[in-house]
Amino acid sequence: MARQEALRYASALGAGETRTIPLPLHCAIPLTTARSLSVNQTVTQPAAAGDLVVYRGDLATAPVTSNVSFGAGKTRANNGILEISRDAMQAIRVRNRSAGTVHFILDVNGYFE
Repeated sequence: MARQEALRYASALGAGETRTIPLPLHCAIPLTTARSLSVNQTVTQPAAAGDLVVYRGDLATAPVTSNVSFGAGKTRANNGILEISRDAMQAIRVRNRSAGTVHFILDVNGYFE
């Protein structure tokens, strides 16, 4: 298991925004052997109701299912297992399927090889 570390970005996710998070820049994870992450996914200060989809960085489109659903102004969290991209990018993506901005916190608390 890797040490616990939160990924931090200064700006909120915009309405409909998809953001790529390159893992080599943020986490002490052995990406040559790690295949998936154990995470806590949190949203806070959402401007509107919606959901987030967090998925493998090498997929062209976001999956249909969401990782965290939320209401306007409500902080929500969910744990999960995220697969790491299978390409050299070694990233994950997060898509905001909401009509408003939302702050997203991804807390990586471990990995699987």
